Amino acid sequence: MEKEHFLSLVERYLDNTATPDEKILVEAYCDRMGEKKYSVFSPEQEETLKTRLLFKIEEDLWGDQKLDTNKARRSRFVLPFRWLAAAVILIIVGTALFLIKPNKLQTPVQIDYASRILAGGDRAILILGDGSKIDLGKADKGHIADQRGQEIKKTAEGRLVYDLVASDLSAESSKVTFNTVITPNGGKFQVVLSDGTKVWLNSASSVRYPSTFSKDNRVIELEGEGYFEVAHDSSRPFIVKTGKQHVEVFGTHFNISAYDDDGMTRTTLLEGSVAVRPLVSSGSKYSRIARLVPGQQSQLKGTELLVNNVDAEAAIDWKNGKFIFRNESLKSIMRKLSRWYDIEVDYKGNVENLPFGGRISRSKNLKEALRILTLTGDVNVKVEGRRVTIMP
Repeated sequence: MEKEHFLSLVERYLDNTATPDEKILVEAYCDRMGEKKYSVFSPEQEETLKTRLLFKIEEDLWGDQKLDTNKARRSRFVLPFRWLAAAVILIIVGTALFLIKPNKLQTPVQIDYASRILAGGDRAILILGDGSKIDLGKADKGHIADQRGQEIKKTAEGRLVYDLVASDLSAESSKVTFNTVITPNGGKFQVVLSDGTKVWLNSASSVRYPSTFSKDNRVIELEGEGYFEVAHDSSRPFIVKTGKQHVEVFGTHFNISAYDDDGMTRTTLLEGSVAVRPLVSSGSKYSRIARLVPGQQSQLKGTELLVNNVDAEAAIDWKNGKFIFRNESLKSIMRKLSRWYDIEVDYKGNVENLPFGGRISRSKNLKEALRILTLTGDVNVKVEGRRVTIMP
């Protein structure tokens, strides 16, 4: 390596065209020499850095026989032997510092975005009847609000609960007030309604419900996905409305997935029984009603309603903190990952319908979640920021 080669190396470092190994060499030497590393250089700083590096290499090798800085700016030649020796010193010092003291180097490596994208958590917004909003993820445990004879609290476990504090309500205070809980991408939350029914909300979902149910029925509205453990009450049916169907129960455990971008509404029964009533655009019910038994799932796509036996565990994997994929299309898998990790997904090539299987904890970072896709060798994944590109 002669002087021109070394100067070229420094220049490539300055204009960000150096290879990773070349950047390591320059930064290692800067670190040893105590030179400041800039993220942006002015022309004067570039020339100063090159001159100082040349000067300090000379100083390292020949002590008092220093390179005159003015000559360094003008001269285009230094004895090849001395520059070869300088290059050797640079390589040895840089490599040693990188191997022995990596914590002291500012090594410019490619950012591993996937490992930096962490799993979602308990995040949601509560919208009260008066329109006020409360960030449930940041709210302290304990009392949150009072509403028409009820106290709204956040438990130590992070659930939202409604406690009746006044049984004799005036006509004004007994008016129905609706609350809404909304989870963002990367969020989930659990709500315990006034009747004791437990609702788990998945990411990008919402549930709208009265703070106190009427004496005749219990009706709530769901968007996205929710798992329900309905408190038994034979005198008041529990009805879950989505944009495409009504589900009526008295006391049971079931899951509804009604994301618009899925193109299908799935209702999966784990315990008890439910009646699934599809709706037409006018809001009237179809003549067909699907009555499910445990282990069955209704699938409503357009006007077609099918009932199949399914693996209920896989249907509620999200509620149990898992991803379980069983011969599922890549596009379906990535929709689930995009909601939980709050990412955007692009596809290159014909890969969207490739089937995959596997399971992984939802507590893992995105890199670990994507690993089950890349292990097959069928696809490659590129992550930049929060955008994921899937390609052959």
